[in-house]
Amino acid sequence: MKEILLSVYASCMLLISGASAQKTICLWDPAADKAQPFSLHDTQQLQVIVFLSPECPLCKNYTLTLNQLRARCEGRVIFTGIIPGKAYTADDVKDFARKYKITFPVYIDSGKIVSSALQATVTPEVFLLRGENKIYYHGAIDNWLKELGMQSARPTKYYLRDAIDETLQHIPVRISFNKPVGCLINDY
Repeated sequence: MKEILLSVYASCMLLISGASAQKTICLWDPAADKAQPFSLHDTQQLQVIVFLSPECPLCKNYTLTLNQLRARCEGRVIFTGIIPGKAYTADDVKDFARKYKITFPVYIDSGKIVSSALQATVTPEVFLLRGENKIYYHGAIDNWLKELGMQSARPTKYYLRDAIDETLQHIPVRISFNKPVGCLINDY
């Protein structure tokens, strides 16, 4: 299976190499069972990119929050999940998305191109952006988790939600970064 993923990924990269100025890449879409073009350069649409891992307990716990935010912003913000690395199969990701009822597309970035471009380090880690060069917010979703093993009963600050609201209202984002806490993105 991994050989097929790498082969399709390589083929897709060759097909779009002429469009490298736009930095379009291909990511494996487990739901469609094929590689799909992906770009950080959609300058018209506000995007939330969230790095996830099917084994990370925090990612599992945050799926409800992310689904609620996506529903709240429907039509105004695109949500995309990215599984970095080669550790998970398409079936692993499909099972994760199905079990946790994830309502936005989740892609496998086996070459870790997106995580490298955005310098993501943990899962879950979010980026609110418009195109590759305009990042409004990145880091933790909220303040529910202070550090690994230290969580509050419930969050009291909603960093991602507030950044989305401020960006949609065309006002400067007050808090543009909060250190994300989570499972390290591995080198594999």
